[in-house]
Amino acid sequence: MTILVIGGTGLVGSHVVEALASAGHAVRATSRRPSAFPPGVEGATVDLADAPALRSALDGVRAVFTYANPGTARLLVDQMQAAGVGRLVLLSSADAASN
Repeated sequence: MTILVIGGTGLVGSHVVEALASAGHAVRATSRRPSAFPPGVEGATVDLADAPALRSALDGVRAVFTYANPGTARLLVDQMQAAGVGRLVLLSSADAASN
């Protein structure tokens, strides 16, 4: 099963993608630049506000790693539940509350 990393080319996400792939996990990562991923990492361009696209990205996924995004969090959790994804790793910071 696959781990989905949302924001896989970002400051944190790129390191998560690299660590998971190096550990032998199947990784799918979202980004505006899917071609920037290491070999073997599946890239997906997904608008996080687009429920059908998000659901498609979650197909076959067992866990999701994401940085806090209050604007799309509810949709993400709803689509994870619909897809049967059982684990969410949510990274946040004090700055997330001010946005």
